[in-house]
Amino acid sequence: KGGGGQSGRISYPLRGISVDLRDEIPGDNWYYAEIDGRWAGPGLTSTLQLPKMEDGQYQLDLDVVDAMAPEILDTMELLINEQPIVWERLAEDYPALLRARFTTQATSNNKYWSLAFRFKHNISPKDHGSDDDRQLAIRLRSVTLLRCDD
Repeated sequence: KGGGGQSGRISYPLRGISVDLRDEIPGDNWYYAEIDGRWAGPGLTSTLQLPKMEDGQYQLDLDVVDAMAPEILDTMELLINEQPIVWERLAEDYPALLRARFTTQATSNNKYWSLAFRFKHNISPKDHGSDDDRQLAIRLRSVTLLRCDD
């Protein structure tokens, strides 16, 4: 006997996804998860692999818990599938909500989408008297990507 419900199933093509960076993530250049997020670093480009979505217009929301310096966040570049996207900051304090809207054409050969965060530099807490010698950029709690049906 099996349940007839649909719970636990993923329908394709996807129209939205949320990634909690406090959990295991598919990506590169991220430190271990902390209680409120995950630091980007030690390199200057951090990536997340997202499941392939439908073609269309999307809203991307980033919940940024902290940054090692304001200019690290202010000068960050975002790319989806290697295409730059423009973002805006909706809150000046931390946690900061960043939002971007973009239109994309999915590439049929890709099984996933790539979201990249590029930084001009990072900073080590050790430079400010800490024992922590990691090279850090921003600490990110979550990424939410939703299809917009405008």
